[in-house]
Amino acid sequence: MAFTTGTATNYHDLMDKLRIYAVAQGWTQLRWTAPGSITANAELWLRGPGAGADRQVFVGFRSENNVTNGHYGWAMRGATGFDSGQAFDAQPDVSPAVYFNTWQNSIDYWFYVNDRRIIVVAKVSTTYVSCYAGFVLPFALPTEYPFPICVIGNFSTLAAFNVNNSGNRMFSDPGTDAGQIRLRTTPTWRAISNAANTANTAYQISSGPVNGSAVIWPNRTGRGDTSTIGSDWNQRNGFAKMRPNANNQYPLFQLHLIDFGNSEWLGALDGVYTSPGFNRSTEQTVTNGGRAFRHFQNLFRSTGRDFVVIEEV
Repeated sequence: MAFTTGTATNYHDLMDKLRIYAVAQGWTQLRWTAPGSITANAELWLRGPGAGADRQVFVGFRSENNVTNGHYGWAMRGATGFDSGQAFDAQPDVSPAVYFNTWQNSIDYWFYVNDRRIIVVAKVSTTYVSCYAGFVLPFALPTEYPFPICVIGNFSTLAAFNVNNSGNRMFSDPGTDAGQIRLRTTPTWRAISNAANTANTAYQISSGPVNGSAVIWPNRTGRGDTSTIGSDWNQRNGFAKMRPNANNQYPLFQLHLIDFGNSEWLGALDGVYTSPGFNRSTEQTVTNGGRAFRHFQNLFRSTGRDFVVIEEV
């Protein structure tokens, strides 16, 4: 895994910098349409080495905007191949779009790139938005699950980066339809939905199991937003109450994808964890077992249950 950090001038420059960095890490540029202005569309398709010649990673990004409402972001899609003659939304087995919403001004960024996936964290004003594009670490052999690909943004549609909605979240705990993963048992895409898209609400999920969708554990268990033992509510509050051990270290929980439609654990997000946020701050780095990790808050949320932790190598 490689990572870098820097500053982009706007959402277009951020995509261009990601393009340059990903290619330097061994990814192949399949399409690059440079924007002619701040309101034009940029488009980028990349191919990652993945798990071999027949199991490569295909991810696409296209800038979109609504100047009247001040919305600037990227539509993201995954695919199982690339056809230069096809449009952004017509690639082989292409996923529905998810959105990574930023803005038209200066953006601090962190890129995490390996052969299998790309992670982007962007500081937009004082809000931290993030996305994941590429393979997960599958709980199956490559022949059993050849394309364990997912794309996760911070919202399901183009919107303001800081819209007050419980579905506007970091990629490790996405709102309804803010993520998509290609399934193992059926060659279709499944929405990843940890939280409901409810306006003017910090956090809300529907009660009961999330049949027909996938979730990211342990930020979501699928048992509903209730006070019963093992519920999402108790699980999330438990993180906020955890304290460090005698060595002043916190537990790290790797994030797992669960498909409730097929009752199947699909895999783990590569190099991504959650950890209690007590006495932690965003951008803080820690060492655990000789490995370095960086904390990022959940957009504008920074309670003890609102941090994603990404390994830095």
